[in-house]
Amino acid sequence: FKKRPANLDQLADQLNILRSEQAEVDKNESRFEPLQAQYKLLEKFEVSVREDEIAKLTALSAEWATHKQTLIDAEKRLEKAKGDFRDNLLQTLNEFNAATQALRADFLRQGPFSHE
Repeated sequence: FKKRPANLDQLADQLNILRSEQAEVDKNESRFEPLQAQYKLLEKFEVSVREDEIAKLTALSAEWATHKQTLIDAEKRLEKAKGDFRDNLLQTLNEFNAATQALRADFLRQGPFSHE
């Protein structure tokens, strides 16, 4: 999500990925409590657990918060990109309309008309 979409297809793909990730947030978050409960149970029964596992479990909450913030930031960036594409399309449409009107006016003024 860090790379700005270059076209509408990329924007649609990135929006679909974002929506998919957002839909999974609650499901994934609900898996943390049972995991933490298991480690507390292991601690209660004095089962030795490797330090790196404890460190990962401890870091899990902070990493998850970072992940959720990344999703929020990505949504803002994609909404801005969507607005930029919309603005660009409207500008292009206005330029096309102006060019078409100028061409029509020129044609009506200088076109090959005969009165026969």
